[in-house]
Amino acid sequence: MADPEKTTPVVSDVLHSEGHSKLSAEEIAKAVARHKREHPNQAARQTPKPSKKTPPR
Repeated sequence: MADPEKTTPVVSDVLHSEGHSKLSAEEIAKAVARHKREHPNQAARQTPKPSKKTPPR
């Protein structure tokens, strides 16, 4: 494990990468439309899970 005295403080907990693709708004819209076309009922299946609370007896 790293020595706490030698570690540098975390400036930000967000990871940054220059390797991400840079899509235009048009390309994103096309990808979203294609996804919705290929998975039309995906949103309907993602319903919130019921709470795990049981009623008192």
